[in-house]
Amino acid sequence: MISKENKTIHSLLIVATVTLFIAIIPIWPYGFYTLLRLLVCGISGYAAYKSKQIKSLEAHKVSLIIIAVLFNPLFPVYLVRTIWTPIDIGISIYFIVLIKKLKGEAV
Repeated sequence: MISKENKTIHSLLIVATVTLFIAIIPIWPYGFYTLLRLLVCGISGYAAYKSKQIKSLEAHKVSLIIIAVLFNPLFPVYLVRTIWTPIDIGISIYFIVLIKKLKGEAV
């Protein structure tokens, strides 16, 4: 059984993962990528903040902060699409690993 705290982070990471995979398709207007930045930055920042309370995320705090900074909408990192695509894929895979860790953690 997954705890309520873990379930929230778990659900948010699923949303971020799906959105990052959708972002790989090069048909979206610029506004979608702005929303993506807000979403991934917010979820990564929240997960980093909660990592002290969730044991399976404790070791990932620095990585989550780096992801939040990379995707921050206030001081955006501008890269070409050919660089963002592997970053989106890599972070999606990383989030899948975190999702599995959260699911496997006992209450």
